[in-house]
Amino acid sequence: DKRAESYGDFFETLDVTPLVRFSRKRGLKFNMLLCWCIGKVAGEIKEFYTLPVGRELLHYDRDSF
Repeated sequence: DKRAESYGDFFETLDVTPLVRFSRKRGLKFNMLLCWCIGKVAGEIKEFYTLPVGRELLHYDRDSF
């Protein structure tokens, strides 16, 4: 796809086949599992704890969750 090539190294293609199989085997929604995976990874990245609120950046304490 030409559009995918234009983004260069910005996006990475991931094979979600194991997640699809898991969702079918367990009877769970694929989108729910994908959101869970994204949230799990985001929870390990410190930049996700700094959020813009108005004109300020607020840093949330990871231990308060």
